[in-house]
Amino acid sequence: MRRFLLIFFGVLLGSASLLALYVVIDFDPDDTSPTVEVASWMARFEAAARARAGAEYATLNDPRKLKTLGELIAPGESEAVREVALYKLRELPDKEGVLAVLRRNQTSLTPDQFEVAIATASKLGTPKSKAWLDSLYKVLDADPAAHIPLGGYRMTSLLVSVADADLVASFNERSRNAANYSLNKASEITCFFPRNPDYFVTIPNADDVIENFGESKFVKALDGSPVPGDVWALPILRTISALRNRLTDEMGFMGSYFSPEVMFRDNLLVGRYGNEYLMAAFKDKNVTVAETMMKIFEALGSDFGVKQWDVGGVTVRSVMNRKTGKSLAYATPEGYFVVATDSGLISQALRTFGTDRTASIGNDPLFSQHYLAVDQSGEREVMFAWFNPTRYFDMIGSDRQSARRLAIVARALGKPVNEPASEAGTLAAMGQVPGIIGSTLASGQTSDKLWKYVVDVRSVGKNPLDSLARLSKINVGKQIIPFLSGTATVGYFGLDYLREQYAYSNTGFNTLIAIPLRTPPAKFDSTLGIFFGRITSLTYRQDPMADGKNRLFLASDTTTNDSLLLARKFQPSFAVIDNRILLIATTPDLLQRAAPVFSRTWSSVAAESEYIVGNIKVDSFAVNSAAYLRGHLLRTDRYAPEEITERLNPLKNALTLYDRLEWKFKTEDGLRVGKAQLVAKK
Repeated sequence: MRRFLLIFFGVLLGSASLLALYVVIDFDPDDTSPTVEVASWMARFEAAARARAGAEYATLNDPRKLKTLGELIAPGESEAVREVALYKLRELPDKEGVLAVLRRNQTSLTPDQFEVAIATASKLGTPKSKAWLDSLYKVLDADPAAHIPLGGYRMTSLLVSVADADLVASFNERSRNAANYSLNKASEITCFFPRNPDYFVTIPNADDVIENFGESKFVKALDGSPVPGDVWALPILRTISALRNRLTDEMGFMGSYFSPEVMFRDNLLVGRYGNEYLMAAFKDKNVTVAETMMKIFEALGSDFGVKQWDVGGVTVRSVMNRKTGKSLAYATPEGYFVVATDSGLISQALRTFGTDRTASIGNDPLFSQHYLAVDQSGEREVMFAWFNPTRYFDMIGSDRQSARRLAIVARALGKPVNEPASEAGTLAAMGQVPGIIGSTLASGQTSDKLWKYVVDVRSVGKNPLDSLARLSKINVGKQIIPFLSGTATVGYFGLDYLREQYAYSNTGFNTLIAIPLRTPPAKFDSTLGIFFGRITSLTYRQDPMADGKNRLFLASDTTTNDSLLLARKFQPSFAVIDNRILLIATTPDLLQRAAPVFSRTWSSVAAESEYIVGNIKVDSFAVNSAAYLRGHLLRTDRYAPEEITERLNPLKNALTLYDRLEWKFKTEDGLRVGKAQLVAKK
């Protein structure tokens, strides 16, 4: 019916008038990409097995099945077929034969395939399979790279939802072992996106979501503020900003209807592949708008270069900014509007959609079953992301597979992925320190394994001893590390912008760390004093506390006499409280405020199952951030003082509409799940 109306108006009014009608009415039917049939991974497996064995897989006897699966698991088959074959192995009665296939192919498996293989080995439940898993765990656990922080994560979904005035984000690590290999449905628009993006993000019904955000109390608090306009000065948006300005120059008020951000409506999908981006949206008027935009770019000749080519019968056009060398390529296949920052990427996307949907992320059963469950109306769920935290944070050594493999084997054996938090009393005590803005408790790798990672993986020269150990002339691995637990509570007390640029930093960090200790030796704090004194240019003086039991080690910078800078500059100071808690503060003043609180109120409390839990006071954060930014902007001379006030005060007021941001993450069945909530003031 919609297309009939478009044709009717086109004949009646002509194409130019039709474009004007679109602009005036802003016709937007809130399209949702249809769910389409795709080749399930199970169907692809059955086709590959039939080609190998010359008969349907289900008709083969058990020895033939084992032989066929062994051939399909070997390198050379597609990832989908290999993974399903690894899954099908668990159905066979010859458990020793299955284990032999797994052991023979383990080194050639991708991390996803390895996860399915280990789950299959776990299902065997034989003494030999258990012994193999134990041996794998022992070998992986001994590899320092297996203990990279954030190194063991799988693909993860992040779903942001609206709950009254609050925002709730749900974080769920996903296991390949839970994939539905028989799934033969996919959202058609996801078929443009090749598999394995660095990340994939979608905003269902983007225009309504953005409109609702524009009508929120937060945005209304920015009314009259130049902050929304300043967003377009960000590096990632400058090219789009330049296009918006030129369109306005060429078309007057109508240019706003053709701004790039208006082009992407309804279901907006974005994928990152290396340094390039791929975007897709579903929108009826995209063809007309795109053609009009192209004519404008051609008219701007000297500023923009235009090229055109064909991919599988689809015309692709690219626009290049001659000054910056940045380019955008786009196409309008079957009513979709597809844009990429690279000509090769958009060509791959169109081929994936047109002729090889098995290579798309939409064909991945684990991704698709979770994406299809997302409410596409945008009324309840406003963002869905699919990514791997390990890849995103890209820690040194994360290119090795051992961390991911260790987490997989640990799950199969029922071992914890993270060291359980030893106690949570430090979090309660941290919340009572004057001036606290936010705090979090986190538990991770054991300290000795984390130290081995630092020494063997992160050390520049891969020396037997880390540079810190050489500088301090202390055997850190024996004299310090064994007494530190794998749990730490971090308190955030804000940032100070120092009135002068000082040495390597013009920012004063106010952070406090509390680490439970494991029966340290007498005068452990003296050892730490020697360590800190030798690896920094600071001197330390001891200051006894009022309780008569503990002492503070207060750092002093010897390169300045400015008392204001000395009070606020980064000068790590520490104390050992009751021989149970190590406190490290970024400034002596913060340590002097915090130590009496821990000495007076801290008591050991059994930790819950969470491995990360915390919160931040949004209003306090807003006030501190505004003060910090004011000092920074005044020094840059970019804005006059009155312009800074005009920008910061509305932004601070908008943030103070919220009470707190809180988060809680835990491990369930070896998978990390969590929830973060931005709570509005009632």
